[in-house]
Amino acid sequence: MPLDQTTETISHFIGVFHLTAEEMRLRDQYEVFKAEKAAQDAARTHEITQVKVKNGHDLKPFEPGVKYAPVTDPLLESQAVADASIPATQTAAPFFGVPLVEDVGGWLGSFSSSGMILLPFVPIPSSLVTVTLQSITLFDNDVIGFSDDSSVVDLEQLYLDLTGAAAVAAALGGYGSGLVDPILALHPDFAEVLKATVDGFELPEIEGATVAVLDKEELDEAAADADGPLVISGGEVLSEPVEIEDLLPAYLAEKRAEAEAEAEAKEAEDGTLAAKHEDDTPNPYTVAAGHQVVTGANEATNEVNLTTSWIDAGVIVVGGDMTNATMISQVNVLSDNDTGSGFNIDAPSTTMNVAQFLTPSSNPDVEGEAAIPASFALPSVWNIERIESDVVLLNSFSQFSFAMDADVVDYSISASATFIGTGENLLFNYGQALQIGFGYDLIIVGGDMMNATVISQTNVLLDDDDTTVSMNSSISGHDNLLLNHVSIEKHGTDAFEDMQDSFADALDDLADGAEDIASDVAQNPLFNGLDALSVLYVAGNLIKVTSIAQTNIFGDQDQVSEALDDFVDDTEDAVEVITGSNSLINSVNIVDLGFDSTVMVGGDTYDDALLYQAELVDTDASPLGVELSALANEAVAFLADDMLLPEYPGASGDGENGYGGTASDAGSQTADVMQSMTA
Repeated sequence: MPLDQTTETISHFIGVFHLTAEEMRLRDQYEVFKAEKAAQDAARTHEITQVKVKNGHDLKPFEPGVKYAPVTDPLLESQAVADASIPATQTAAPFFGVPLVEDVGGWLGSFSSSGMILLPFVPIPSSLVTVTLQSITLFDNDVIGFSDDSSVVDLEQLYLDLTGAAAVAAALGGYGSGLVDPILALHPDFAEVLKATVDGFELPEIEGATVAVLDKEELDEAAADADGPLVISGGEVLSEPVEIEDLLPAYLAEKRAEAEAEAEAKEAEDGTLAAKHEDDTPNPYTVAAGHQVVTGANEATNEVNLTTSWIDAGVIVVGGDMTNATMISQVNVLSDNDTGSGFNIDAPSTTMNVAQFLTPSSNPDVEGEAAIPASFALPSVWNIERIESDVVLLNSFSQFSFAMDADVVDYSISASATFIGTGENLLFNYGQALQIGFGYDLIIVGGDMMNATVISQTNVLLDDDDTTVSMNSSISGHDNLLLNHVSIEKHGTDAFEDMQDSFADALDDLADGAEDIASDVAQNPLFNGLDALSVLYVAGNLIKVTSIAQTNIFGDQDQVSEALDDFVDDTEDAVEVITGSNSLINSVNIVDLGFDSTVMVGGDTYDDALLYQAELVDTDASPLGVELSALANEAVAFLADDMLLPEYPGASGDGENGYGGTASDAGSQTADVMQSMTA
């Protein structure tokens, strides 16, 4: 009978307890057995026997089963025997970088050391267009100490004077000053526009301006007489190149010398960059002994360094017209009429337009003449590549800086050492390019070819200061520098020759779709000394244009006065006031790495170079008596309305003094000042 629940539970517990007890007894015995077994395994010694493997295969070097036997030509083999420099028995690995031609049809007469015919590699040129636009606008019109604004000149009027001077510079611009637009340079009719500009140019008739123009013939004659680079300034040939550092204003030169001395001293102290203790850090606000007020000493620099070697050949054949032109326009406009008292430092301002040319031969010998191959050897193989479009190389740089630093300073001296600085602004535009491209033995152009360099440089400075100081103060209101500097170094000369019949026939054949040139072209005496010939055919036009426009417009019209009622007339407290010492520099350095070329043109040839250098200087020490303000008004009236600059950003518009509350906000506003420079 079934048990009740309580009895069944007790029975189940007793059974589980019994099973558990039995498991514990067996575990106790198993652990003893396991320990004895482990001891026996540890005591057993292992027998080590050597396994011998017998293999019936012998290993040999890898042989893919492909045998190479170079294809030889009996004519090539016999020529190789005759040529002692390339033994016929010499066997070498194939040249993998050059295509192999087995059936060339006719005698192409070139071979490698393995007997193969090798064609010279001909790269396919690409077009390259670089456009660099750099612009700086600065309004730094400071007011210190003045409580009565009625005693100073309206700021808006000073701005209009500056824009008027810019308009004068635009009217004074020379050849090519309006041809620096990169869009215009890419126009198909740019060559015609360039020629029309030269033919229609008329020298400006501006009273007091000095203009010098030299054409290609005059430049070539001067270059032939020059021993080294040809350097021209103001239309006159200089005996040596111009060093820009030697022309800097005295204040800026001294400032740079001190900076260089400090840098050298810092390098000499310790070559490491170990951090110094805070107590050893010099105070950046330390003032040198004496009293100094600097409202000028501004610097505006535009610089371009361009090195190109994009596409050139020893022989160039042009089916269309050839245009080769270099145009340089350099203009300086300076107004430095200082009024008031205390101008006792008479260092004059410097204005210079400098152009430097150097055209060495790419293959001179010790005597300076082109080297002639020692033996007469013509190319035995040639390779030609076609490009069915235009090849264009355009480098366009536009650098523009406009600044107005019309400071109003009313100072008094009460400390042992004083420095008041409202000038010393630095504006710097810099562009650099290095372009290494393609070289050929022969370039055939089906269309037109143009190689043009157009440079326009303009400096405009208004440094009309008004000062009222004590007798023991020294004022430097001049000592400005306006410099336009161009250096063009072209390696390789171009010699123009009449079109030969064989090259004219080659032009026609290639225009009809030919893939090769005749042997009388490839083995022309012009290629004497070449074993192989690389040939490029351009079905379109070959265009190389460099256009550079650099402009500095700076207004440093300072009004400085000394609070004489608060000043003690003591020679020990003499104050040095710098209202001039500004530097405006435009610099272009072009290096064209090519080689001597023989050029044949089927159409018209235009080869010209023009150097235009103009200056308009108006100073209180000038014997010319030029009134730049009147000229500016006439130029502004002459130019179209859309060429004028907008109103000064801080002008009130109601005739009130521009030095009111809006003047301090001028630096955050911009104006489209470029439009006044497009005449």
